[in-house]
Amino acid sequence: MTIRRAAVTIGALLLVVALATTAFRAGSPRAQQAATLVASIRAEPRSFNRYTARDLSTTVVTYLTQAGLVRVNRSTDRLEGELAERWELLPDQKTYRVTLRPGLTFSDGEPFTADDVAFSFRALYDERGGTALSVGRRDSL
Repeated sequence: MTIRRAAVTIGALLLVVALATTAFRAGSPRAQQAATLVASIRAEPRSFNRYTARDLSTTVVTYLTQAGLVRVNRSTDRLEGELAERWELLPDQKTYRVTLRPGLTFSDGEPFTADDVAFSFRALYDERGGTALSVGRRDSL
């Protein structure tokens, strides 16, 4: 698959998600009835873990199913909270205090907590995972 074709595929899928999200936010009667969003990709993802797999299918699936603490607004180039309600840089200039939005849950209804964020960061920096940020890492979180 060429880079251009891959970019068009990702763009189309993200457009579908954006339109669906806009409809849900708008509170239209159809949006209130919808329970699922169906999208297809041509290849099986290698993983559902975006930290360890960098193939196109994994990237598309993780963008559709996983949220980050913050995201970059592409119109303003500013950070916006996604799972995070707010964040602040502490006086040591190395540590952030992040406050999660209230009422966050996983798809099965279990609460999403700071422990889940800490788990994700530990996994990201764990040398056994082979992620880009774990290579040569000696200190722990």
